[in-house]
Amino acid sequence: MNKKTANGFAVLSLLVVLAATASVALRVAAADTAGRRSAAADFERLSALVAPARGAADLADPKLRASLEAHYRSSPSLLLATVYERGAGVRWRIPSRSEYLPAVENARPLPDTRYPPRSSLLLAEPVPGDKSGRLVIEALYATLPQATVFTAFRDATLGIAAYLALAAVAFLVAGLAKGTSGSKARRDRRPETADSAEETSSGDDPGFEYATDAQTSFIDDEACPDEPSLGPGCEPYSPLADEDFAV
Repeated sequence: MNKKTANGFAVLSLLVVLAATASVALRVAAADTAGRRSAAADFERLSALVAPARGAADLADPKLRASLEAHYRSSPSLLLATVYERGAGVRWRIPSRSEYLPAVENARPLPDTRYPPRSSLLLAEPVPGDKSGRLVIEALYATLPQATVFTAFRDATLGIAAYLALAAVAFLVAGLAKGTSGSKARRDRRPETADSAEETSSGDDPGFEYATDAQTSFIDDEACPDEPSLGPGCEPYSPLADEDFAV
């Protein structure tokens, strides 16, 4: 991997991580906004159910309590619902025990609800039918379930993993293609080398002709350094004639 490819891969990887992070943030924010809107709408329906109560005594009506309990069971995001009277304490609560109300505080006159504000919403308003204004209905809703957050992070992680897998396959394929092209180039250069060697060893070499001419006109330079045409051994070499073999 050259420097340019490495830099490009680093920049692309950074963009993928940023995109995955942004997707998680957007999905979580959108889910929280939708949860708060849904909680507000559900709280309006809950308040409408309690509206017929004109005082604390009306909360003991079996039909009213049955309708409130049915609404609680049909609303998964509703964690706690309480009707209390200022100065007198709790008049109705569902469920009677809640993890959002510590056990030592469950018997206190006024609720002290504790909840994570980033993932839940506490709503309260006076009971519409109470003319004294002392009855208050309070409801706690989950606006951002843990499953939604987990799904957002899971999908982002799977997206990054898929990107890394595709990048690894791309680099592997590029490496194999580069190795194949290099081997082909080496094979293409081999016939040229063989042809050059054959041309070098052919009979057209000037050195070969010079050696042949020198052998056919060999003269002893030591025996006749000044006049090679005189003296024994100074005659140019010539092939033997037939009469040289006569007895």
